[in-house]
Amino acid sequence: MLPELEALKRWAIFLQLLAGNNLFRLLTKEVYLKVYFSGRTTIAGDEVFAWLKDRQGHSPQLNNFSDSTLRMIGSKYLTILKKLGMVDGTVKKRLLTIRLSDNELLFFLYVIFSVDDSTTDILKSPYREFLFLEREELIRALKNISFMPFLAIASTGEALTVQLKLSPQELVDAISHRTTAEI
Repeated sequence: MLPELEALKRWAIFLQLLAGNNLFRLLTKEVYLKVYFSGRTTIAGDEVFAWLKDRQGHSPQLNNFSDSTLRMIGSKYLTILKKLGMVDGTVKKRLLTIRLSDNELLFFLYVIFSVDDSTTDILKSPYREFLFLEREELIRALKNISFMPFLAIASTGEALTVQLKLSPQELVDAISHRTTAEI
């Protein structure tokens, strides 16, 4: 499989986990992203365990788990991130820099709006932070001329409204053909 399509497949799995698993989404938002955007370079299973342990008192679902189960959840979470190409290493995981390709960003937007259509303003989407771009970087990236066939973008002050031009199936076909055409 082409390397770019392989990376896109990993991001599809990541998005599916975000949309379908509350604990994965919370761990990613509250632990991984905070470490990632703080500028730190490593994350350890103990940090994930500490967050889970702290959260245990406020969550009926986690309340029934033993410490060994919480440690296992933390370990498996980091293993998933490693398989997705977001961290590397054994005990202390080294955070890898994440830069979505145009196709990955486009795919991500389509999935976000498929999962949560409560707003067309990408800056207000609860999934925005998972794009791994600061606000200004995201605005610049989305105004890329190569997105014009796929997205209609309107920027009005504090809002960045995105309208999808293709169905998800049409998008997958377009990305697939565009990727093989670039080779």
